[in-house]
Amino acid sequence: QNVSLFHAAVFGRDFLFFALLVALLPNIRLTRRDIGVLLGTLVIGVCIFAVGQIMIATGVGHPGNLIHYEKTFQQSGVTRLYSPMTDLVDAALALSISGALMAPRRTTKRLAIPIALLLLVSVVVQLTRARWIGLIAGLLGVSIWLMFRGETQTATVLRRRLAIMLSALFTIGIVVTLAAPGIVSGGTVVNRLLSVFTDLQTGGGTVAIREAVTKLMTRLLGGQWPVGLGFIPPSAHYYLELPDGSIRYADLGVLNAVMT
Repeated sequence: QNVSLFHAAVFGRDFLFFALLVALLPNIRLTRRDIGVLLGTLVIGVCIFAVGQIMIATGVGHPGNLIHYEKTFQQSGVTRLYSPMTDLVDAALALSISGALMAPRRTTKRLAIPIALLLLVSVVVQLTRARWIGLIAGLLGVSIWLMFRGETQTATVLRRRLAIMLSALFTIGIVVTLAAPGIVSGGTVVNRLLSVFTDLQTGGGTVAIREAVTKLMTRLLGGQWPVGLGFIPPSAHYYLELPDGSIRYADLGVLNAVMT
């Protein structure tokens, strides 16, 4: 549709990167040291981003060019950052919680706990409900599976450490509630979480927006589900009915691949 190969490639470059990595990674033999260095680099980068994100979200300061993001949005006194790096923050949080619960070495566990707390604050100030729900559901699902289907020693250790962690979180929650009751009745985080049920009941909020965009996209796609519409950037064809005129909308996940 009169789209140059270069512009089409730029529009769908993430698919290209993914395809190249899928082909390359199984053929790369990483040593234990290589994996350690890679994880260490990711941890440092993610923690730096998390600190910067918390600073911007709470208004404490701005780390300048140290933090890269696409846009910001003010919501209930919190500045939300939109950045692909938040995906790594979520993944690192899950990994650090796993390390805090299951790491065989005490040094690893002690290192994982403060990292998990830092990244937890970062995820909370993201105010992204789907991330909260997905993370909790994923950790619960894996924990339950390991406790009932894993090795006896693993299950025993996990039960004991989960009980300690949940007791600590429950105690912290009680103390915070008693010290600052307004957090429960009018807090930004609590209101954001409760809005999930409001949006589902009323069919409003971002849930309604995504549902409407999904219907527009599938109608535009028509019968071309097997092949999609191609890598058509908004600069070549601006679709007035779609957000930013683009056939790609990050919030709809796999539909981005189907549309292209």
